[in-house]
Amino acid sequence: MIAYLNGKLKFKSVDSVILDVRDVGYQVFCPLSSFYNFPEIDGEVSLFIYTYVREDDIRLYGFITSEEKELFKLLLSINGVGPKAAIQVLSNMSVDEFVEAVTSRMIDRFKKVPGIGPKASERIILEARDKLTKVFTIDDKGAPQTKDINRTGNVNQLTEDVASALVNLGYNQKSALKAVDQVLIEESNPSFEEVLRKALRILV
Repeated sequence: MIAYLNGKLKFKSVDSVILDVRDVGYQVFCPLSSFYNFPEIDGEVSLFIYTYVREDDIRLYGFITSEEKELFKLLLSINGVGPKAAIQVLSNMSVDEFVEAVTSRMIDRFKKVPGIGPKASERIILEARDKLTKVFTIDDKGAPQTKDINRTGNVNQLTEDVASALVNLGYNQKSALKAVDQVLIEESNPSFEEVLRKALRILV
């Protein structure tokens, strides 16, 4: 599972870029919020990556900030919201604006997003309200910050690396992530090998 890419920008459009990473070109789909921050062609770009896998499709979605990636993942967890709709939301509002719209129940704000109708707007607000505090820490000014991004060697990266290893061993992704999360709750400074070993014990 690809979780991060750093390379030269070889192509960019309003919905995707091609990154040259050691002479390998990766097509990455991005929201406008990331597009606005891209350099000129041949400039260096670093992106947090979400690997979207389906039986007939594998796509990479990239984000300038970890907060955008976490919001994208949160949106995908909402019933009826797919990658296209999630990208549309991120293209039309910042993470801060999303948090404000959800906490203040600003249904009209979501209705302005192309492809998001009244029912989808209500569903996003209803389901996201319960999930926001699990993903973000809201500071005194109401600004969101992702939880655990920099704790002891980047826990989110460790989660994805171990979960990817478990998937390669034949476990389904949902069970793998759940097992890894359980281990990380109990460990304060884990290594990859330690998390993998304990996660396997949970899954067996």
